[in-house]
Amino acid sequence: MLTLNMFDLVLGFAKVVDLVNATLANHHRRVAYIAGALGDLLNLDRLSRNRLVMAAMVHDVGVIPLHALTDSLVFEKDMERHSLAGWLLLDSCQVFRDEAKIIRYHHSSWQRILTLPEEERFPARLGNLVHLSDAIDVHVRTHFHPDNLVREISAGAGSIYSPEVAGAAVELVSRPGFLNNLSEASNSFWLPPGPELIIHEDRVALFALLFARVIDARSPFTATHSSGVAHSARFLYELAGLPDRNRPAIFVAGLLHDIGKMGVPLELLEKQGPLEPDEFRQVSRHALLSYEVLSDIPGFEKVAPWGAWHHERLNGRGYPQGLKADEIPLESRLMAVADVLTALSEDRPYRAGLSNDQVLSIMDRMVDEGALDGDVLALVHDHIEETFEVGRRARALAKRFFQRLGRDIAEATARAKTGLKAPEAVIVLENGKKS
Repeated sequence: MLTLNMFDLVLGFAKVVDLVNATLANHHRRVAYIAGALGDLLNLDRLSRNRLVMAAMVHDVGVIPLHALTDSLVFEKDMERHSLAGWLLLDSCQVFRDEAKIIRYHHSSWQRILTLPEEERFPARLGNLVHLSDAIDVHVRTHFHPDNLVREISAGAGSIYSPEVAGAAVELVSRPGFLNNLSEASNSFWLPPGPELIIHEDRVALFALLFARVIDARSPFTATHSSGVAHSARFLYELAGLPDRNRPAIFVAGLLHDIGKMGVPLELLEKQGPLEPDEFRQVSRHALLSYEVLSDIPGFEKVAPWGAWHHERLNGRGYPQGLKADEIPLESRLMAVADVLTALSEDRPYRAGLSNDQVLSIMDRMVDEGALDGDVLALVHDHIEETFEVGRRARALAKRFFQRLGRDIAEATARAKTGLKAPEAVIVLENGKKS
């Protein structure tokens, strides 16, 4: 049974979000640490403080579906859009909706927040806390003039920032050693697993689906991949007659198998043509990154190898570890088949998705070469239509989600520019229904 501290899971994801650009290194964890410290100064209750910290941990996630340029930490050209995009994306996870509301307002000024309906003001106030915490970390990284920082915060009080929040921030950054020790203190920052933070397999799967959508949102060529692999791997697992108790883990492993691709340059993921040797090394590094990230999450002892070893091959010619035959768990072999099947069925920058017969022909050759497990591929041959239909349905649902997300972001951005109330976010569920 999967049981995790939600903070550990979100922290693992924050690490890979930071991989999108080297200048973001540890940015989200530092902002979360600052926000938590401000929450303590403002005497927030534990639940509100935890939600604040969790939101801060992924506050800039909206830049990913926007394909925003991340050369600037503050994303000045897309502040409003990436806040709305992050809200709409995170709101698709029904157990992260309170945090999503905070993200929605994490670049809103205090003057704007005062005009909001009363029911929106509390999450918006927490969003203002994230806004100021973000500004503090950016200043420390780019300027590091404590006196100037205090003046900037004070100058923004009542207009950009809540006067109460600004006052707490001035007190915080004026503490001896606080700014100098920010990196060290944030690295050891952790939320203890209180009752509201302990999540079990159903909620873990919801979070994994959310993270998979973020991973796949980087490119239209990967927008349906993780979902297709996860559903196909779980179907093959069931066909293999493996224990029911691990079905959630194989599904989560499929959703997160490519989490390391967050650290791969987008131009390589979308290259129209064969990769050069050095480019292939960069792309193949994603499997090792996936393993490192997933292994660092307590409770993912099975998920890490089952997901990250999807490029290991029985003949020892795979990566990241070059494992051979019995060194590769059966679940990882299932994942490898699900990954190849899904990738060949999808459109890529250099080709259209292949037919079922073409996919199976290529995979049969991979079995003959000692790359894929023939017994696993036999399950596909024995259930051809069902296996391919499972993948097709999963990819179609993921495609509809991203199409709806794109429309919602455009509509919310247009409404924000005209001062109209943004529409409520709509989640597209696993069964294709909307709530």
